[in-house]
Amino acid sequence: MESNTKSNGFVAWPCRITEGEKSSLSELSSCIYSATPSDTRQQWADFVNKFKTRRFFVDEEEILLKHHVTQIIRDNVYPISHAETFYRARINREDNTSFKNEDLEAPPEHLVGNGRLNQRRVRCLYIADHPKTAIAEMRPWRKALLTVAEVRLKSTITDPINVIDFVPKTTDSPDSFKRIIGEFFSRPVRPDISDLEYLPTQCIAEFVKRNGYAGIRYESAVNPGGVNYCLFDPDCMEIKISHEIEVTYVIVESQKAP
Repeated sequence: MESNTKSNGFVAWPCRITEGEKSSLSELSSCIYSATPSDTRQQWADFVNKFKTRRFFVDEEEILLKHHVTQIIRDNVYPISHAETFYRARINREDNTSFKNEDLEAPPEHLVGNGRLNQRRVRCLYIADHPKTAIAEMRPWRKALLTVAEVRLKSTITDPINVIDFVPKTTDSPDSFKRIIGEFFSRPVRPDISDLEYLPTQCIAEFVKRNGYAGIRYESAVNPGGVNYCLFDPDCMEIKISHEIEVTYVIVESQKAP
C-alpha cells in the first residue's frame, strides 16, 4: 500500500472512523500519521519547547494533538467500573486529629495548586491503584503518619467512566508517541520549576477532557510499577477512610551520575 502524502517525515494513511467513534474524534482523525523514531522524538521536543516561550493554551490544530494524541485516544480507552477500588492518602495533621472522609476529597478551588495534569484553581481528583502508590505520592518521611482512604465510583453514576490510558505497554515501541508522552507524564519534576514543566502535560489533559473523556491513567513518578489516575470530575467518586499507617522506612537508591 502506498502512502497518499508525505510531509516532514510524517506519512499520512487514509482510515475509516466507525459509527461508534466520537464525533469530535471523527473530525480530527481523517488520517493516521506514522513517523520514524527521530521524527517522533523531535516533534515531541518541539511541542514541549513551545511552552517555554508562551503560556498554556490548547491549539487543536497542533499536529501532535490533532493526529498523534487523537490516535492514542482512539486506541487506549480504559473503563473504570464500580467493581474497582482506588486509594488516596494524606499526611496527618501535626496534632494528629482525625480526618473526616471529606478531608480526603479534592481540595476546594481556592486551594488547588498547579498539578501534573491540572492548572491552578482547576479541581480534579488524583487517585492511585494501590495504597503504597497513594502513600508514596505524598513523599512521606520516616515515622510520618498518614490516613488512607478507599475510593470507588459513586453508585449514582450508572455506567463505567472512560479514561485514556497513557501507561506504556511492553508492545509499545520505544519511540512511539504513546511511550514518549506516557514517560513524560511520569517523569519526576523539580518543585521549583513545576509550573513550567507541567504545561505540556496539562495541555494534553485538557485536550483529552475536551474530547469527552473522564480522565487520564499514567505511571507513578515515585512508585515504580504504580499507576495513578487524574479524574476531571473531582466529585464522581465516593471516598471513605479505611485506615492509618506509619511509615517505617524510606528507601533511596542511587548510582554515580555520568
